[in-house]
Amino acid sequence: MQRWSLGLAALLVVGPALAGVQCGAPPPDTFVIAGQSNATGFSSLPRGATSSYAHRLHSLSYREYLVWGGIWKLANDPLHDPFRHTASAWPWMAEWWHENRGRPLEFVAAAEPATCLVAGAAEWEASVGSLYQRMLAWVANADVGERLDAVLWYQGECDAAYGVAPEVYQAALEDLADAVVLDLGVPLVVAPVSLGLAVDGTPSPVMQPIHDATLAAAAAHPDVWPGPSTDDLALEPDELHVHAVDELGVRWGEAVAAVLDSL
Repeated sequence: MQRWSLGLAALLVVGPALAGVQCGAPPPDTFVIAGQSNATGFSSLPRGATSSYAHRLHSLSYREYLVWGGIWKLANDPLHDPFRHTASAWPWMAEWWHENRGRPLEFVAAAEPATCLVAGAAEWEASVGSLYQRMLAWVANADVGERLDAVLWYQGECDAAYGVAPEVYQAALEDLADAVVLDLGVPLVVAPVSLGLAVDGTPSPVMQPIHDATLAAAAAHPDVWPGPSTDDLALEPDELHVHAVDELGVRWGEAVAAVLDSL
């Protein structure tokens, strides 16, 4: 048993199920974050400090499972790497969720930058990929049980850079959804890679095939659900990573809520 004191708010932890949740608060909704760098968050915005601070003092609705150390903790941005100085969408999703769903959120942060579903080392390949296997181990270690609601997937830039054919990516994404349902019993909610805009205002030709393949999987497979679109959101100067993660967090909340309400 551990106890933290945060100003006037105290947290009583009795196993992971109650970590970071005030007495009398509803049980948390739990999500796995999977994919690559736009899932971990690479925005130069301030790191969700206002949102995280508000949740610490009031709703205490935003916590993260860290496998290094194997403990639940109140989350600080960035979730996936405490040594990075970048912001993610997840504090803003937590804020939206608390305001609109009235429930706490918790995340198992399993994404990893520069990783592929099909190409390269295929770290996310269904059932056998190294990161897929790590994700399952982290979920098991987190002991979330039936609280797990969905896997939130934002990936594809790596496969786009390798020129993976859209039909190959779509099939691999549908296989991933099958494995997630089999192993975790939850749907896969997918955010298509951002098309961004080239200087001439046209969508990115590199990202278009994987973007469209992601949407095709969501249209074709019963356990692949469409997540937020980022095509109109501001990108970082690298024209790859989403800058406007505050708006992205709101969109994640809206999209995931719609999925859960449809199940």
